[in-house]
Amino acid sequence: MQYLMGIGEAEAFSERLKRELHALEAANVHSVLESEPLVQKVLQGLEAVSVSVEDMDEWLRIFNMKLRHMREDIQSIESRNNKLEMQSLNDQTLIEELDKVLERLRIPSEFAAALTGGSFDEARMLKNVEACEWLTGAISSLEVPNLDPCYANMRAPSGSAEEQWWEAGERCRVEDETRADGG
Repeated sequence: MQYLMGIGEAEAFSERLKRELHALEAANVHSVLESEPLVQKVLQGLEAVSVSVEDMDEWLRIFNMKLRHMREDIQSIESRNNKLEMQSLNDQTLIEELDKVLERLRIPSEFAAALTGGSFDEARMLKNVEACEWLTGAISSLEVPNLDPCYANMRAPSGSAEEQWWEAGERCRVEDETRADGG
């Protein structure tokens, strides 16, 4: 097969190719124009999804911040709860110890009656002396040589209760910060 063409045939062929090219371009433009509404719908959908993603991101940031505050509140509550449990245990122990001390100081009813409800005449003097001796013994049992060694070094707190609570709170805060810093 030989493809020899003359000039007239080449021009005709060129014209034919131009027509087909224009037809293809027209079809392509028509195809693009037909798909434009679909492209617009896709772009609108993408815009809506983008807005929803941004909203969800904002919600997640808000929830994360709220959860962080809740975790901090829970840790604070747990810390205070632990301190209250320790305080309750200390208070119970103190009450038991105070009950022991009060038991040692509990005046028997016959001595209490002799010291508070009677006269100091000769007939009752022996009973009054016994009551005074018992009181003297009870008081001397609370003095250092006779006192239980665990009470010997105790001192009454000085300053107001408010100052002591504040100082204790500051010590706890410093200890908590030291633990949080890994120290």
